[in-house]
Amino acid sequence: KSGLETGIPLQFAVEQNYPNPFNPATEIRFALPEQSDVRVEIYNAIGQKIATVMDAKLQPGYHQVRWDGKNQSGNFVASGIYFYRVSAGEFVAHKQMILMK
Repeated sequence: KSGLETGIPLQFAVEQNYPNPFNPATEIRFALPEQSDVRVEIYNAIGQKIATVMDAKLQPGYHQVRWDGKNQSGNFVASGIYFYRVSAGEFVAHKQMILMK
């Protein structure tokens, strides 16, 4: 069950994570119209980076990455509002998500 579209998208896009709210994990999906160095980072409500869940060169297409609700040290984070940032070349997008325990 990927649920991902096929083909090459016409523009960069970042979808809302699913599920949201989530516990314990969530999927972040995004579309790349060209090969890009992609970083997906997780931030807490006060703007501190708590995890990098992807740092890779990806081909054009539809992609997803899973965040397991853990910080960079491998510890589960507290319930609350978090943000994910997807950057690919010149493109950057932020979205909010909620972890509920």
